[in-house]
Amino acid sequence: MPFPLSLRRPSAGGPAYARLRLAARGAFGAACVVAFLATAGSAAAAECFLLDRPGVRELGAAELAAQPPAYAFPRGERLEYAVRYFGIPVGHAAIEVARLVAYRDRRLAHVVATARTNDFFSAIYRVDDRSEAWIDLDRLVTVRTATHTRHGWRREVYEEVDFDWTTHYVRIDEARRHEGRVHRVAFDFGPFVYDTFDVFYAVRRLPLEPGFAADLPVYADRKVYGLRVEVQGREALVSPVLGRVETLVLHPYDTLDGQRRGSGAGKIWVLADERRVPVQLTGWFNSKESFRVGGVRAELVGYRPGERSWPTSPAPSDPSRTRVAPSVKGRPVWDPPARLLEARRRTDTDPMDRRHPIEWPEKLGCPGAPPLPSAACFPTGTTTPTS
Repeated sequence: MPFPLSLRRPSAGGPAYARLRLAARGAFGAACVVAFLATAGSAAAAECFLLDRPGVRELGAAELAAQPPAYAFPRGERLEYAVRYFGIPVGHAAIEVARLVAYRDRRLAHVVATARTNDFFSAIYRVDDRSEAWIDLDRLVTVRTATHTRHGWRREVYEEVDFDWTTHYVRIDEARRHEGRVHRVAFDFGPFVYDTFDVFYAVRRLPLEPGFAADLPVYADRKVYGLRVEVQGREALVSPVLGRVETLVLHPYDTLDGQRRGSGAGKIWVLADERRVPVQLTGWFNSKESFRVGGVRAELVGYRPGERSWPTSPAPSDPSRTRVAPSVKGRPVWDPPARLLEARRRTDTDPMDRRHPIEWPEKLGCPGAPPLPSAACFPTGTTTPTS
């Protein structure tokens, strides 16, 4: 499925070197594509987050037991993967349920994913990414994501995405440091949409058995894609972390406007028990230059199950969660109900696609972290999650 590593031909160097850099970008990106990771290396750093607001507080076990959430994955669950390209170590990726919090009238899972190339591969093409998401514990929808990506030696992007479930609009604010501009986009995401974060967990809660298949609508890169997941069978594997395990073999691929795409095709081996942890991933994809990148493998090398001392309420059964609406150029075509139309009228919500220059402000956030844009980069009204 889509992954926010853009694939553009390097502007400098000879053709062979350009192809090598392209393969480097693709090798690391494809592994995370196949893994359903929006971006993923080492985990959430201390208590320093891209997504943080005054008034955010951690939920206690007693609160969660008194009102069991629908979100089934425990606080502290962490998955770490070693990524290889034709057997050569490339880097590491990780995804973690860092904390469960309350903010305003929502209870949220704060998920953190990181991706980082190793020293050897970074000399060819560096990837150093961090992404975070707030997933509603009760409605199982993504509310907001924040991503800070550094690719190569120059490209640096900070992006926040807000999912407004009262209007079914997604709003994207992307600040590109290397270009000195912000790109603002807003559009109707259709009857339902996953983000690349919550779809990782949604797939794990599907009734996976050989012969099962499902289609899920997923937002990525300013479009809504379809993600097709097919269960091909069962297979025994030996995991360096879990030993010999029984797995289900999944074949995922994405579609756009109803047409199958090559990007992200591969296989995922997930535990056949209730945990459904991905233990091995292989794949390939086509870049924008029609250059096929293959030989990618990611293997689970670290697993922390986390802890949960409260029950889980049933997951929502809304059929729109496994139905991809018709679309044109990645924008859903459907008839919104009257309540959504009224909410849009009341809030003056309309499609948007604008670019404007910015000055990247001085260092913010964690000690030792690179500079990030502040709310001043984004026009008023785009920096707090909506209900």
